[in-house]
Amino acid sequence: MFIILVAIVAFLICLVIWLMTRERSDMVFMAPVIAGVILGLAFLFLLFGQVSTRSAIQRFYAAETTLQTARTNPAISALELAAIQQQVVDCNQWLAESQYWAKNPFTNWFYPSQVLKLNPIK
Repeated sequence: MFIILVAIVAFLICLVIWLMTRERSDMVFMAPVIAGVILGLAFLFLLFGQVSTRSAIQRFYAAETTLQTARTNPAISALELAAIQQQVVDCNQWLAESQYWAKNPFTNWFYPSQVLKLNPIK
């Protein structure tokens, strides 16, 4: 969030300076462009982080449902159960990492608050 605020402030300052001087020197003209590029990249990273996290949350729910179904199925093979357990381990590892970064004040804007409400699959 901090980098977005810095980019917006830099863009506005450079735009005001450019409008006041009306000179198109390279330094004054390129500063708002660079600030705009930084702002655009920050929004792309934010969007990508939100979308990928929401996809991972859906995979987490799918793994949880698959495990619950496997527990009620007496005819499941040992190989299938091992594959499901590996998927559960991967999902729990993702959850632990995501919750750690979602609690960090500098990176929590990449993660929806729904991540903190999830519990590990047991």
